[in-house]
Amino acid sequence: MPKQVAAAAAALLAAAAFVSFQTASPQAAQAAVTHSSTGMYQALAPARILNTTLGAHATVGLHVLGTGGIPTSNVSAVAIAFQAYNSAAAGYITAWPSGTRPGVSNLTFAAGQHITNLAVVPVSTSGGIELYNGSSGGVQLLGDVAGYFSGGAPVNPGGFAPLGPQRILAGTTVGAHATLSLAVAGAGGVPASGASAVVINVMAYRPAASGYVVAYPDGQSRPQASSVTFVAGQSIANLVVAPLGADGKIQLYNGSNGVVQMYADVAGYFIDGAPIDGGALGALSPQRILNTTTGLGQGGHAAAVPARGIITLQVTGTGGVPTSAVAAAVVNLLAYQPGASGYITVWPGGTRPGVSSLTFQAGQQMSNLMLARLSSTGSVSLYNGSNATVQLFADVFGYVLSGDTSVPNGTVSHYVNSLAALSATSGCNDAKTGPGLVLLQIGAQTITAPRSMTDPGVALVFSDPVSRPSYAQLVTAINTYIGGFTGAGCQVGGVTTTIAIGTNNDGAFSPATYTPQQRGADWANDVVDAVASHAGITIAGANDIEAGFASSESQAETWVTNFLSNTTAKLVYNGAAENCPTIFNSAGDCGPVLDDNGVTKTWTRANYVALTYGLGPGRIQVLPQVYYDGQAMQWTNIDITSDKRLSFAGSLTQAGDTNCQPGCGYSPEQGWASLRNALAAIGAMPGNVATDLRIG
Repeated sequence: MPKQVAAAAAALLAAAAFVSFQTASPQAAQAAVTHSSTGMYQALAPARILNTTLGAHATVGLHVLGTGGIPTSNVSAVAIAFQAYNSAAAGYITAWPSGTRPGVSNLTFAAGQHITNLAVVPVSTSGGIELYNGSSGGVQLLGDVAGYFSGGAPVNPGGFAPLGPQRILAGTTVGAHATLSLAVAGAGGVPASGASAVVINVMAYRPAASGYVVAYPDGQSRPQASSVTFVAGQSIANLVVAPLGADGKIQLYNGSNGVVQMYADVAGYFIDGAPIDGGALGALSPQRILNTTTGLGQGGHAAAVPARGIITLQVTGTGGVPTSAVAAAVVNLLAYQPGASGYITVWPGGTRPGVSSLTFQAGQQMSNLMLARLSSTGSVSLYNGSNATVQLFADVFGYVLSGDTSVPNGTVSHYVNSLAALSATSGCNDAKTGPGLVLLQIGAQTITAPRSMTDPGVALVFSDPVSRPSYAQLVTAINTYIGGFTGAGCQVGGVTTTIAIGTNNDGAFSPATYTPQQRGADWANDVVDAVASHAGITIAGANDIEAGFASSESQAETWVTNFLSNTTAKLVYNGAAENCPTIFNSAGDCGPVLDDNGVTKTWTRANYVALTYGLGPGRIQVLPQVYYDGQAMQWTNIDITSDKRLSFAGSLTQAGDTNCQPGCGYSPEQGWASLRNALAAIGAMPGNVATDLRIG
């Protein structure tokens, strides 16, 4: 949230999920959001649609429409797991829609090797794809369909736009345990902005030692996950769904003791933003959800998967995947230390299909990406099709919604830069949107250039020169605004509204002449309780508390305690969880923040729980500003720390504040959807408030 002395760029959060926020009917809270089916993924039960022998350097066409559950029309791309079987010589397979064959590979293999790799291939206008055997010997090629993407140009977040495929990285050598930064946005047909993740085939070529590659978003810590596994001397590729960093880059880490050449071919990208449509992808920072060597994903019981055995893996509610309304998940599966050659079949449950999702040789580590359809309980079954035990690892990279999400209408809140902005006309206009909450963000209680030591006033946000009205003047203006809000023909019938009157923890906090105790009491007595009673309106306090502002955490707690002890009104917490973990269920704590005074402060997750719950259970509500998904995940992690006791009203965005661009681009609806998806990973749900904070 913008600071009193700086332009907006920090993560603002606010709160208010009171009973009075509810609307008279469910329809009144639902958004006029346009849902789109273009570019959406439909997961299918795995089915074999190809079994052919392909000669040396030969090409074969495969008509995919109308096979394996794929429709006969309106398909832009298909997801197929290709398996090279009994290859006479080393080589590769290239899959493309039609026309000139691109210089890329989808599957690489050694002579005699059985190996599988998922491919996402655009479909030609005639409904087919082309397959080329880039080896000097014949190969038996199998193909198992996993799903398809609907046709049409994608317009909504999470929709898929197929490409080429096109090579964007060609044979760059990466040192042992080194990381390559790859610019993806603006390359290979991926737009310079507006993509959340890419589908990219990553190949490790002639590695000097056995190891693995991790693909992850730039700007984040390297996760405990793998995208490609390899043995010394063998070239191997694996499909990756890679979320992009804020700069449009991904990192490729060489987890081996030797150098390796890397290639990367992009097959498409997903539209940025929190998904709201059925079939839309929600990209996640990769996270391990299964490790049979430790018992992760198996209820804590560490055991290899027995020969011809089956295990069940719960996917929803793990790694950031919502607990419900999920049709499929993007999962990279790794077979580790197999005692014999074989394969893994992954399916939703029920009768096991005659397909393979991952193939492996005895003693060899092999991985493959899956767009796996989930069961009705959010799980998948995994069958070990070998005569010996095998250890399995699974890393989740994203999920696909099963149905459209109902999103609340976006409404407007205000940074108050002048008392004149709190007019009856402004109140009436806001009332016509039928909001459950309006946040009036006033500014800092300050003794810097005060009106007087007994009446310091409030420094209005963004006023220039700085305006410092008294508490009494502020209350008069707020009553004028609310009078317009409740005027004839203004307020939507049946909708009750909370007006949250907000200050912040900025301004001079070190002088003892205006203590946090007195500030909290004054905001309760002289502002919140001083506002007149208005029919249909609940008055609440609010405070934008941030580590980057002037107060210490203990001073912020003192303010909250004294506010609550001097009024029966609710408190809206609209502060930022600055530098807190953005990876789901991270064990890490929040990092240091440099405040307005140049002081480095570190507030813990437990501190945020105290400020948003512990100091006033049932009286403090949270409405976080969500500029992007990571901020929603910060508050999900804090809620995990609280044992899921925080109460979220919805979301607060800042798309209407041009001073906050870039970085504040989420619309109110998108901010709410992001928070909803993040909280859904722990089975929580925000209230129906999606409000945008604007100047004036």
